[in-house]
Amino acid sequence: MKKVAIAFVCGAVALCMSVNSAYAVKPFLDEFMKKYPDVKGAADKKCAVCHEGDTKKVRNDYGKALNAFIKKTDAKDTAKINEAFEKVATENKKFGDNLKAGKLPTE
Repeated sequence: MKKVAIAFVCGAVALCMSVNSAYAVKPFLDEFMKKYPDVKGAADKKCAVCHEGDTKKVRNDYGKALNAFIKKTDAKDTAKINEAFEKVATENKKFGDNLKAGKLPTE
């Protein structure tokens, strides 16, 4: 019985580690706030700048665009994060125009 319990726990741990989820990453928000301090509502929206829904596993259009350039593992690479912000604002006119106007990218 003890072996079965150990095998179950090991399997559960392995399963949890293999799940690929998209969670909000605080350093991304921190860098966003530094880069775009004039964006109204970003401080209140927090994770919802890039995510939508209750679980934070779902990204909005801006979050999906950023995901093409940065991953959760890039959380400590501020240069890469800022480069991703620039690329997204350049490649998507709506996002870039909104950010320049002090609006949230998806408004």
